[in-house]
Amino acid sequence: MSEMGDMWKGVRAERQAQNRARLEATEPMLRAAGLAWSTKNDGEHLIILTKAARRVDLWPSTGLWITWDMRRGHGVEQLINTLNKEHQL
Repeated sequence: MSEMGDMWKGVRAERQAQNRARLEATEPMLRAAGLAWSTKNDGEHLIILTKAARRVDLWPSTGLWITWDMRRGHGVEQLINTLNKEHQL
């Protein structure tokens, strides 16, 4: 394989490792925040239900979250902070 191909192979492996690390770190953070969730697609998609009966879809490997009123963000910490500000935890 060429040098360029080897470089991109390394980049891909690094991204996959980062995604796995985010995936593993998400559930303890949600548990510490006191959130309830259901798991879909072997943990690749989490559905969080807040105390205010608001639904949030979270993809832990990328950190993307979308509320059902179409607010978007990235990162579990940002999601928890947003829910705290809105008193939905």
